[in-house]
Amino acid sequence: MIRFIVRRLLIMIPTLLVISIISFVIIQLPPGDYLTTYVANLAQTGESVDEALIASLRATYAPLGSYYAARDTGNVSGTLVAAYDFSAGVHSYLSYSRGYKAGGFNLDRSALKSPILPFSASGGAQALVNALQFAPETVNAYEIGAKARLLDNKLRLNFSAFHYNYNNLQLTQVGPFCAGGTQCTQTTNAASAKVDGIEAEAAYNIVKN
Repeated sequence: MIRFIVRRLLIMIPTLLVISIISFVIIQLPPGDYLTTYVANLAQTGESVDEALIASLRATYAPLGSYYAARDTGNVSGTLVAAYDFSAGVHSYLSYSRGYKAGGFNLDRSALKSPILPFSASGGAQALVNALQFAPETVNAYEIGAKARLLDNKLRLNFSAFHYNYNNLQLTQVGPFCAGGTQCTQTTNAASAKVDGIEAEAAYNIVKN
């Protein structure tokens, strides 16, 4: 049994190594783009395609260079609760909590621009890359409530009221947001949102436990 396990491990290690190398090579392959397709179509139709034309098209539709964007965020979140017992069966509380959801990037490349438009028409490639970001979401939550057990624990009453105040609420939608109106998932920020509510519960045990 031990020899079988060792043999399997010796086979698994080089197999995983080969798979990792192949995956890395595939990931590093340049993606297809509008410029490559356009040049190929010109050649198929018999048009004269020389280096000067390709260089001109590349400057218009696929400017060279690296486009960089990064996010570095931090946050302190927590919950603060104050509680008071009016009696052995009546409990009240007041709470405040702060929630946080980090920002990020919409990673769909087609969200950059319509492929038939030059980057300059949208403020440049770097501006488009920066526009793919969405901001962190925060929420300040307030709640007040009371819980009571009355009439020898036969009657149970619970009540709470809450208020949630969101800033930069993250909205993830699927729709025609990408180049050419194609369907993709995109996360954006709403300016703010508020949620208010009340919860009440009452229960009475008519049969003695």
